[in-house]
Amino acid sequence: MYFPKYWAKSVVDEREASGTQFSIPVWRWSNHSLDDAQQQANQAAAHLRNRIRSGEYLSNEYYGNRPVREEVIFEQKDEQGSVELVITRNAQGCLVLNTGHAMFVDVDIEEPTQTLFSRIVGIFFKPDVEPETPEEAAIKHIRGWVEEHSDRGVRVYRTRGGLRYLLTHKVYTPGDAESDQLLEQFNSDPQYRMLCTAQESFRARLTPKPKRIGMHQPPVRFPYLDKEDKQQLDQWEKNYKNVSSEWRTCEHVAMFGNPTIHPKVQDVIDLHDQMTELHKDLPLA
Repeated sequence: MYFPKYWAKSVVDEREASGTQFSIPVWRWSNHSLDDAQQQANQAAAHLRNRIRSGEYLSNEYYGNRPVREEVIFEQKDEQGSVELVITRNAQGCLVLNTGHAMFVDVDIEEPTQTLFSRIVGIFFKPDVEPETPEEAAIKHIRGWVEEHSDRGVRVYRTRGGLRYLLTHKVYTPGDAESDQLLEQFNSDPQYRMLCTAQESFRARLTPKPKRIGMHQPPVRFPYLDKEDKQQLDQWEKNYKNVSSEWRTCEHVAMFGNPTIHPKVQDVIDLHDQMTELHKDLPLA
C-alpha cells in the first residue's frame, strides 16, 4: 500500500483575461523528506502555470490516478513487517479502511425516478409481479458470480447509497488484471478502480459521512500546518464522534458461497464490522 509520509503545497497564482485573479493549490508527496515533497510541488506548479498560460484546457484528469492526501490514523503490519492494513481520515473526515489484500467493492444503487405519468398508471394498473429492484438485481448478479465456482465466497453489506461486497475466499492484489476485471464486472466506480491501482489498496468507509448526520466536514485538512489547525480538527473530531455514535455505516445482508474465509480476510471482517457499528440497531449514514 502506498501512503506517502510527506506532503507539500505550492500555489499557482494567475489572472484571467477579464482581470480576475485566481489561485490553484498544487500538492505533491514524497517518502523521503518534506523538502523533496516541496520540490516536487514547485515543479508541478511551474508545469501547470505553463499549461495555463499556453491556453491549454485543464480537466480533473488526475483524480484517482495518484495517492490520496489522507492522515494515517492506524496501521497494522504482518509478521514480515509489511503494512497490510491502514485506517486513514479522508477529506470529509470519515475514517476509511485500506487493505492490500481483501477486496472491497462498493456498488452505488440508484432508485429509478418516477414520472407523474408512471405514478398515475401505477395507481390504476398493478403489475401481477412486482418488478425487480436495482438492489435485488445487484444481489442476484453477485450471487450468480459466486455460484459459478464452488470455491468463491462473498459477504454482502447494505450501505446508505447501495451495496458493499467483501470477497472472502482468497486475497487479491489491488491494480492487477484480475482485480480490475472483477471490479469492472461488479460495476464498481471507474475512479475507485484507478485509485486502487494508484494507492495499491482496496478501500471501505468505516464511519458516517458528516453531511448525512447533520455536520459539516472538518474545517482543516491534512497535513495540518500548525498547532491551531490540529486544535480545530480535534474539536471537530470530538463532536463528530458524539454525533456519529447514533449511526452505523452498513448492515450485513447475506453471505454467499464458500463458508471458509481466508485468515487474512477474517481479520479485516472483524475490524470492519466492529468499526462500522454493524451489529447495532441504528440508522444508516
